[in-house]
Amino acid sequence: MTDFSSVPNEISHKDLNSLFLAAVQEANAPTSDSQEDLGDKQRFNELLAEWSTFSKEIIDLIHQKHSSIGTGLDSSQTMALGALEVHLSMSLKAKSAYEKGADS
Repeated sequence: MTDFSSVPNEISHKDLNSLFLAAVQEANAPTSDSQEDLGDKQRFNELLAEWSTFSKEIIDLIHQKHSSIGTGLDSSQTMALGALEVHLSMSLKAKSAYEKGADS
């Protein structure tokens, strides 16, 4: 996978579709897994599992009815917290899709 130097704030549907098609082609390309590549993949999967656990804990804390997480926040902070929750949820779904694709 290509390393990205920065993540854009927004992306057009056309660009997103182009990236998707390139990813599908890359995923279907023949590979030769070296020991180093296998180690990288194993470390990536370990980090992904750990990140997933932390992300779920954060979402659970945000959802707790009696949590003090949202207490004393101004409107922009509350919106940012909501955006964080949404992005974590979407990224967990992306992780699930990645794992589904990796299994097939």
